[in-house]
This record gives sequence, C-alpha cells and structure tokens, in this order.
Amino acid sequence: MGMTEAFLQMSSCNINIGKYEEALKNCNEALKIVEQLLSSENHALRPSLLQQKALLLQNIGIVYWHQTNYSKSLINHYASLKIREEIKDKQGIALSLNNIGIIYTELYNYPEALKKYFAALKIREEIGDKGNMAASYVNIGIIYAERGDLSEGIKFFSSALKIFEGFGDKVN
Repeated sequence: MGMTEAFLQMSSCNINIGKYEEALKNCNEALKIVEQLLSSENHALRPSLLQQKALLLQNIGIVYWHQTNYSKSLINHYASLKIREEIKDKQGIALSLNNIGIIYTELYNYPEALKKYFAALKIREEIGDKGNMAASYVNIGIIYAERGDLSEGIKFFSSALKIFEGFGDKVN
C-alpha cells in the first residue's frame, strides 16, 4: 500500500509539472501493485485498494485531459466513478462527476456537462461540502454563460460568491 501511495503522489507531482508520460508510468506501476493485492485473499485491504485504484484512474484521466485525449480521459474518469459508486464514496463520486463534466465542457457537450455538474452539486449539497458546492456553481455558471444565458450564469456565480464570502475568501 505504501508503494502505491508513493506512486500516486509522484504521479500528482508529475502532472503538476507537466511530465505526463512520467505520471502515466507512475500510475501504471501502482495499478499493477493494486491489481496484485486485489487478487490476493486479503479482503480487509479491499476498500483501501479500491479507493487507491479510483485515485490512480482519476490521475490517468487528468493526464489524458491535459493531453487533450478526451476519449481516454473519459474512459478513466468513468472507471474511477464506477469504483467510487461501488465503495459508496460520495465525495469521490462527486469529484468523478465533476471531472467528467469538465471533459464534456471541453468537448462543447454542454447538456452532458450540465448533467454531470448538477449530479455532483446534488451530492455535495447532501454531504455539506460547501467549498466544492461553490466550485460546482462556478462550473454550472460557466456553461450557462458559454451558452449565452448570462442571467442564469450570474445566478450560479452569485451562489458561489455567497459561499466563498462565507469562508472569508475575498481580497481586503
């Protein structure tokens, strides 16, 4: 488990500095370990391993997003979502839905992006994740603004602003 965590963190760092091929190598090395451990008889590790696998698939999806390989990005984000649904990780499900929404936004598939953003928002409201609720409002507002519905966009941006102000997220 420690090795998979190290590979996961290295992949995140490599994504942040634009070393996408190195990030993919890190994720694939970790996935090999995770798969070996999942095939073992140690069922106590299963939830943690699945959580780790979902994070690795998410990172792979992020790499492909940065490389504008949106089909591979979606495949990995949907695979991550499936695992998160299996282990009932609500915060992770919302994150996966948001990531999928981002890819649909990149593809100008605004109806599908909105479906994913609203689904993520609903979960975030259920679990009281205010910071990410605000991020969902911003994403939804962007879609409405891109579609030319500025008044609806402003409505969602205003909702985000209220949350951010509640956190004291403002310049003095």
